[in-house]
Formats: sequence, structure tokens, C-alpha cells
Amino acid sequence: MMKWHLTFQQSLWGLLALVILGMATLMTIGMRGLHQQNQAFAEVGNTADQALDLLALEAEILQLELARRDLSTDELVEFNARLAALPTSIADTLASVSLDTADLARIADRFMASFTATLNDQIAMGLSATEGQQGALADSAAVLSYELEGLGALVTRFNDVRSLEKDFVIQPSPDSTERWRTAISDFAANLERIGFDDEFGDFLADYQAAAVALISGRFAMDESSAELAVISNDLIAALTTLARRTAGEQLQLAQEQARAQVGIQQFSMVLTGAVVAVLLAGVILLLSRRLQRRINALLAFLNSVASGDLRERMPVARHDDELGALARGINHMVEALSGLVVGLQSSNQQLQRMASMMEEHIAGIKSAGESLHERSDALASAMEEVSATTDQVAKSAALVDESTRGAAEAATQGGQVIGQAIDAMQDIADTVANIDQRAGHLGEHSEKIGAVLELINGIAEKTSLLALNAAIESARVGEAGRGFAVVADEVRALAEQTAGATGDIGQRIAGIQTDTRATIEAVKNARDKVELGSKLGSEALVAVDGIRTTSGESSKRMDEVRVAVDEVATTTSTMAQDMDQIAALVNEQQSRVVELLAVTKDVHAEAHGLADGVSQFKV
Repeated sequence: MMKWHLTFQQSLWGLLALVILGMATLMTIGMRGLHQQNQAFAEVGNTADQALDLLALEAEILQLELARRDLSTDELVEFNARLAALPTSIADTLASVSLDTADLARIADRFMASFTATLNDQIAMGLSATEGQQGALADSAAVLSYELEGLGALVTRFNDVRSLEKDFVIQPSPDSTERWRTAISDFAANLERIGFDDEFGDFLADYQAAAVALISGRFAMDESSAELAVISNDLIAALTTLARRTAGEQLQLAQEQARAQVGIQQFSMVLTGAVVAVLLAGVILLLSRRLQRRINALLAFLNSVASGDLRERMPVARHDDELGALARGINHMVEALSGLVVGLQSSNQQLQRMASMMEEHIAGIKSAGESLHERSDALASAMEEVSATTDQVAKSAALVDESTRGAAEAATQGGQVIGQAIDAMQDIADTVANIDQRAGHLGEHSEKIGAVLELINGIAEKTSLLALNAAIESARVGEAGRGFAVVADEVRALAEQTAGATGDIGQRIAGIQTDTRATIEAVKNARDKVELGSKLGSEALVAVDGIRTTSGESSKRMDEVRVAVDEVATTTSTMAQDMDQIAALVNEQQSRVVELLAVTKDVHAEAHGLADGVSQFKV
């Protein structure tokens, strides 16, 4: 029976291939489940689209109904195009729904018939006051009004009829209809009573016929509109119900399919994962037991080497793998270590003899270095004290110079700020003068407005008096002058309102004049204070210039002192640095001597320790 002897690397590659195969299987199952879920989501999306189409159709019907109520002649062509496209839109939407839509289609047919009838009644009555039955009524009324022109009493009565006509158009009801018809009959009877029936009877008959047609058309349109409202509500309710059923039933079915697919996918993934886990556990256990046996043998040999026995060698297996190569490498290392131990024993004896000779020479160098170190330390300390004193003087001179320069700069900046303040005060003075001039002009204009208001008030009083006289004259005339009396009363009321408004404006103008005079006085006081501030700023600018000149002279003197101190400090610092370098060299030499002596002693100790350690190996 043939046995496979795989290397450790080949075993790891096989394990990796098994892991990849398991992952690929899980990914395939996951992708298949994801595809099925996408199909379920697509069904949900299709169901949502159907519900949205139904809601969009519902919105289109509501928009058409709203557009019909406010329809104008200019919009009629576009409205008819939308209405013509509505049956096709209804049919397409219902065809896309998977549920039964026969009842809804019948309601839609009734809606289209009722909507068309209502629209025809609306067009027949007229989309505006100049079209259809409304236009015919307006034309007949205009002709009759033209014929009655000059007959004040008849015109007034016919205007009353037209007023009742407007009441009917605004709010049609049996009561408003009856009042309008009664007014027309009374107007006809009045014409017959005063003998104008032959002259105006035909025109009145035309108006009366147009009124009857308008009343009939309006009530017919209201009846068809009421029927359309009922059918429209039924259609909207049916569309809403169908949309809810479509969204609810289809969505529930899609969710059930999605849950079923998720369950199948979970079972498949768990089963595949368990199989892959069992295979991986078996392979890992087999590799672990094989690797553990060979590693134990390797550890036993290494422990033997660690105890000092360099005479043995590790056996190498017949099949070549990573652990076999490791065993050969360890054998080479043990052979090299054995040769190294033999060489160390010989070198250690020579090292001990050289360390004894170095220790004797270093002791003499250390004694001479200690004497030189004491003298250099004393001289370096003296130079450091001189250098420190000179540095302190230089720092003090620099601080004084910096303070002097800061004072000069502050004086310069103060002069600039004061100059800017003087310029700003001058600008304020110019602005105040301008305000004073404008306030004077405002007072003059206020006086002129007051004169104009007095003139308007006089005109209003005269107008009121004339209106009163006109009312008295119209009262004398009687019924014929009633309209003129109304106009006179309106004119008199308007004159009284004008007089009241003029008085209110006069009071406001007086307030403005008082505020203007107070403003002029405040501006004069501000101008005086600005002139005083400008004068004081000029005096401060002269004083700041004197401070700046004095600070400049002090800065020059301190510069001379600082230069002299810097020269002394430089010379002292150079000498101190030289002494520091000498002391550092002495310290460094002494430290190295001490370190060398310590190293020599350590070499002695290490040589003895190395001899003890090498003696433990068996070669």
C-alpha cells in the first residue's frame, strides 16, 4: 500500500485549498439565495409600482375635476386633450393590476359619461360671463339697458333686477331664483302700466328668455355635478381599495416567498459549514499529531545539546521535508559549536595573560590624570564666575535698550493714533455741519407742507358746504333727485374725511418741526464738542513728538553701552570656553582611564567565567 509523505508546506497548501473550497461553496449558496431574494424584492417592487400607478390615476382624476371647476376658454383645448387621454390611462393602469378590476372598469365608464355630460352643461352655460347662456343673458341685458338709457326710474328698477341676477349667479337656489323671476315679472308689469310695453317689450322678452335658459342650464349643471361627485367618490374609493389590496396581498405573498428562501439558504449554509468544519478539524488533527511526534524528537535532541553534550547528532528522516531540513541545519550548527568551544579554550588562556599586563600600565596613567584634573577644575571655576558677571551686565544693558526702543515705538504709534483721531474728529465735524444744514432744510420743508395742508383744509370745507347745498336741492326735487342726493352725501363724507386726515397730518408735521428744532440744537452742541476734541488732540500730538525725540537719544546712548559690554562678554566667554574644553578633555581622559581599568577587571572576570563555561562542554 502506497503512503503519501507530504511536506509541511504542501499540507498547509492543501488545508488552504480546503478552506477556499468551503468558502466558495458558502458563497455559491449565498449568491443563489441572494438571487432568489432579489427576485422576491423585484416582485415587491412590481407590486409597489402597481399601487403607485393606481394612486397616480386617482391623483389625475382629482386634478381633472379641480381643473373643470375653474376651467376657462383658453384652457379648454388642453383640458379636452387630457380628458381624451384619461380612458386610455385608466385601461392601461387596470390592465397592469393582477387583481380583478371589472367592477372598477364599470365605475370608470360611468365616471367618464357623467364627467363629459357635466362638462357639456358647463360649456353650454358659459365658461365666462361673456360666453354661452351667461353671454346671451349679458347681451340681452346690455341691449335693454341701452334702450332704457335716459329713463332714470326704469334704469334704477332694471338695475335692481340685475342685482338679483347676480345673487342667483353667485348662490343659485330656489329662493334666489324665485326673487329674480318675480323682479322680472314686476318690471314687465311696470312697463305695461306706464305704456312702454310696445317699445321695450321685445327686449325684455329676450332678456326673460335668456334668464329662463340660464336658470334651467344652471340647475341642470348642478344636478349633473352632484351625480358626478357621487360617481367620482365611488371611483376614488374603488381605486384606493384596489391599491391597498394590491399593496397588501402581493406584498404579503412576496414576504412569504422571501422568508421561505431565507430559511432554505440558512439550512444550506449551516449544512455546508458543518461539513467543511468537520473536514478541516480532521485534517488539522492529522497534521497536528504528525508534527507533534517530530517536534518532540527535535526538542529532546536540543535539550541534550543545551546540557553540554556536543558528541551526538540528530537522525534525519528518509523523506525530505521542512523538519528534515531543520534537523540537518541543527546538526551543522552542533558541529560548528563544537569547533568553536575548542577554539575558545585556547583563546581564553592568552586573554588572561594580556589582561594582567594592561592593568599594571593603566594604574600609572590614572594617578597622573587625577593631578591634572584638580588644577583645570580650579581655573575653569574662576573663568566661569567672570563670564557670568559679564553676561549679567550685557543682559541688563540689552533690557534697558529694549525698554527705550519700546517707549520710542509706543510714542510713534501714539502719535499716529492721535493723528488718526484728529482726522476722524474733522470728519465728524464735517458730518455734523452737513446734518445741521439738512435739518434746516427739513424745517423749511415742514413749514411749506403746513401751508399746503391749510389750503387742502379750506378746499375740504368748501367742498363739504357745496355737498350740503346739493343735498338740499336734491331733496327739493324729490324722487328724481334721490341718486344725486346719494352722490352729494358721499362727497360731503369724503370732504369730512379729508378735513380729518388734514388735521392729523398737521399734528404730525408740528411734531416733526419740534423734533427738527431739537435736532438742530443737538447738532450745534455736538459741533462745539468736536472742535474742542480736535484742539486737545493737536496738543497731545505735540507732547508725544517730544517723548519720541527724548526716547531716541536715550536709545543711542544705551547702544554704545551695550556694544562695550558685549565686547567684554565675548572675550570672557571665549576664555571660559577654552578652559571648559581643557577641563572636558581632562575629565574625558580620566573617565576613559577609569573605564579602561574597569574593563580590564571585567576581562579578568569574564575570562575566568568563560573557562568555567567551556569546561562544561563535552567534545
